[in-house]
Amino acid sequence: MCSRTESYKLDACYDEKESIATIFAAEVEPILPTIFRGFNATIFAYGATGSGKTHTMEVCFFPVIFFDLH
Repeated sequence: MCSRTESYKLDACYDEKESIATIFAAEVEPILPTIFRGFNATIFAYGATGSGKTHTMEVCFFPVIFFDLH
């Protein structure tokens, strides 16, 4: 029997088959205009250690962001 009763609302959940472009278009791109108007934003990535969260955010997203802004 489990004594924990927490529940969490997630905006989205992706598996390993989703492309970085799909996740970027759905979760990051819509927030960019708000950031450039001076508001703060947080994108929280949760997953297993070693699953590529940091690599995806540091290596793959930023070139796409700068490319799409021109």
